Amino acid sequence: MRIAAEQALPGARAARPPPLSPGSAQAAISDGKNPVSVLKEVCPDADFRLQGFIVSLSVAGQTFQGVGRWRRNAEMQAARKALSQLCGVAFGELVNSDPV
Repeated sequence: MRIAAEQALPGARAARPPPLSPGSAQAAISDGKNPVSVLKEVCPDADFRLQGFIVSLSVAGQTFQGVGRWRRNAEMQAARKALSQLCGVAFGELVNSDPV
């Protein structure tokens, strides 16, 4: 079965608008358009990927950083570092490890 060029297939995506030029991107931002939307129009192949979380914990005048694939694990890592340094608590190497 042949389909005329004008007909859309059922379930087909709507055509994307033409990409914005850098000048029109600035105008879109100035008009209050969401920067992520503007970037996707300027660079349709942009690919956002969440690689993990970095958490910074400030306690007792010191800052501790935790990194993890999930926010909860990053928070736990920062808390472990703080407890280890401030209170001398020892944690096992493999307990709740979260490779990033």
